[in-house]
Amino acid sequence: MAKMKDNRAASRQTVGQSQGNGHDRDILSGKAVRRAVTSVVVTIILLAIAFSTFLAMRQTREQDNSLRTLQASARLKQDLDEVQQMMLDEHGQLYTLVGTRAFYKRAAYIFPLSALLDLTSDARGGCRGSEACLSRLDDLDRMIRMLANHSNALAIRATLHPGSVGLTDPALSEIDAYFYAALEEVVDTTMVADAAIGTTVGKSSSDAKWVADAVLVCGTTAAALLLVLMRWNSLISDRLRATLHSADRARAKYQRFFDEHPLPIWIFDNASLGIVAVNAAALRAFGYSEPEFVTMSMRDVRPADELGRLKETRESKPEAVYGETQSIGVWVYQTKAGERRSMDVHHLNVEFEGSPSTMAVMLDVTAEATARAELFKSKQTLEYVLDHIPQGIAWKDADHATRVATRFMRATQGYHPEAP
Repeated sequence: MAKMKDNRAASRQTVGQSQGNGHDRDILSGKAVRRAVTSVVVTIILLAIAFSTFLAMRQTREQDNSLRTLQASARLKQDLDEVQQMMLDEHGQLYTLVGTRAFYKRAAYIFPLSALLDLTSDARGGCRGSEACLSRLDDLDRMIRMLANHSNALAIRATLHPGSVGLTDPALSEIDAYFYAALEEVVDTTMVADAAIGTTVGKSSSDAKWVADAVLVCGTTAAALLLVLMRWNSLISDRLRATLHSADRARAKYQRFFDEHPLPIWIFDNASLGIVAVNAAALRAFGYSEPEFVTMSMRDVRPADELGRLKETRESKPEAVYGETQSIGVWVYQTKAGERRSMDVHHLNVEFEGSPSTMAVMLDVTAEATARAELFKSKQTLEYVLDHIPQGIAWKDADHATRVATRFMRATQGYHPEAP
């Protein structure tokens, strides 16, 4: 039963289908163009998003690198500041030892070489592989070692021989030279670190601005294209809805023409000859219900003596031409009650659910055929009666030409009708 309803619904879509083929082709062509344009726009949008993502990831990596550079430079500066402060404290202690005489036992003077070298070693981690920075720290280490050697030697001499070392001692002047040279190296290295920080911050700021501009352009472009695509699709959807509404009205008009046509109409599949759709007039004419019809074929509605003719016609049928109506003559059909009906049949090739089919429009000429048969029979009876009347009788037309003469008259008088 569900299948029958589906067939009925499909039949409502078939009527007028051939009239919409050209329009359907235009719709398919428009769909191809829209699909191509949509694909291009979506591709551009995706590329813009991908490029923005790439720039954002690149900027994130550069910011991470800049942050590590700043952290390393801060570490380097902190270590150098501690080195500078420790050297100043050490040099002050040395001058105190040389320039004053203690009234109490002082702690032994020891130059903090290990602590300073530990700080410079830790500062190397802030160079991040910079050859110039490492070279400066190596020079600083050499200066500190030389300063340590001279400072320890002078302190030992001043401790063992109080008063033997004065502020004008050449050895103290030499230590001052090493001390100030080491401090200058510390200051220069710190300035290099500051310059590296400035360069890193400047480059990071410049890159961030460039990336922000690029991402803004990409985002704006993608948003604009997306809005254009949405607007275009909206217009297309409006036109498509209008077209579909128009097509539905056209189909409804042809469906109504099919359903309410006073002549019997059905549609059958060309391959199986199965009936797939019928109208109300066909139901009334043949006495079958719609569910019964859609389970029958063209063989089931013809009497047995017509099946041979049906087979011959199918084998000799020319190739179908869609949209062309063909008259196939008068055929005899059989109703559900067993009555024979003569129908003048016209075929129209259509497509039903994707399958080649035929729409048959039938005109009931049973009464006309019966009347012709009765007239022919009456004429034969009259001619027989006239031929056996034992009198000479003839009929003339309006021009007084003899058209009919009885057998008696032809035999006895040799009178023959004139040829028309």
